[in-house]
Amino acid sequence: MTTGATPSADDSAPPAVSPSPAEELDRLLAEPVADAQARESGRLGELSGGVERPMVLHGAGRLGRRTLAGLRAVGREVLAFTDNDPGRWGGGVDGVEVLSTAEAARRYGESALFVVTVWRSEGGFVTAALCDDLRALGCRYVARLGELYWAYPERFLPYYGIDLPSRALAEPGAVRAAFAMFDDERSRAEFVAQLRWRLTLDASGLARGTAHPIYFAPDVVRLHDHETLVDAGAYDGDTLRAFIGATGGRFRAAVALEPDPYNRARLTDYAASLGALGQRVAVLPFALGASDGEVRFTADGTAGARLAGDEGLTVALRRLSSVEGARAMTFFKLDIEGAEPDALAGAAEIIQRNRPLLAVCAYHLQAHLWQLPLQLLAMLPTGYRWRLRAYSAEGFDLVLYAVPDERLADPA
Repeated sequence: MTTGATPSADDSAPPAVSPSPAEELDRLLAEPVADAQARESGRLGELSGGVERPMVLHGAGRLGRRTLAGLRAVGREVLAFTDNDPGRWGGGVDGVEVLSTAEAARRYGESALFVVTVWRSEGGFVTAALCDDLRALGCRYVARLGELYWAYPERFLPYYGIDLPSRALAEPGAVRAAFAMFDDERSRAEFVAQLRWRLTLDASGLARGTAHPIYFAPDVVRLHDHETLVDAGAYDGDTLRAFIGATGGRFRAAVALEPDPYNRARLTDYAASLGALGQRVAVLPFALGASDGEVRFTADGTAGARLAGDEGLTVALRRLSSVEGARAMTFFKLDIEGAEPDALAGAAEIIQRNRPLLAVCAYHLQAHLWQLPLQLLAMLPTGYRWRLRAYSAEGFDLVLYAVPDERLADPA
């Protein structure tokens, strides 16, 4: 007879089984739209302890200034900025004092609502960690950027992937149809994690990036020696660098489209530095769209330069079929800050004829997670497979790959 301790109920219970992506999708989409509307509108008040408090904005950069302007427009008070850059302490930004985080916590930690206004792909910032840092310093009331923006959607939203959860929940059929397009577990899990983040601002399940260069995932795409790349949103040549590295310099041509003159100057310099290889690179000043014409553009020399409504520089707008050299396209990279649907519509003729590989950014608007796959599904010929890969934390740099069967690196 064997003796020993009697197993506890916990010891004898079977291990917990994580839900599959499909089960988690069902759970997320089960929230009634009315419940989501109540959650998004009431969240800021809940975090503020039921009181409308003056605010301190944690992060005095571009996003902090955007948030300050919006709060002023709705009559909300901002006491101070905090920033981790000591060079800013004691100064002011748009008329608001900038303090060290420790000093702001000492002055206002018990009374103000601290809102994290640092959110970008570079720099390794994680919103949850920044919130924890504020609480550790004694800040009693802390909110994430999205929780503030949910409270004033008419002023702040949409902002990249941040939008009202109720808007996503109003499209369950489209969300499910896009999810069903992915046949590999990694993409299905990423899709659900991205949806969860859009609904809850919980980024803990999002991928933190991959080791390989963005747009040229070796586990997804099979490149060949006669590639013609169309690089829309070419910035300063970062994708061109990655493309040359991924192909070893063996390609037919590259057409780099960049309407921002400041970015394009750096791009042109880089192409010129390539010597004979650069002779296969065409640098063009066009924005891509569904038609030919002109459009206003925020030419600010950053990676976020974008179409700008009634403001900014006037630049030439082109359908892809109007762009010299693009008709031979075999690889289409598209990262144009939210204008991807129109650019795809203007590229339909070439895409349908050439059957290229596509790498399309799907993070600039909440609904692009499901709308872009469905748009491509309706446009592309048969025989494509779909992959989703994230290259940065916090919802940034999410790439949708549409890959012809014969060019898929992982056909299993």
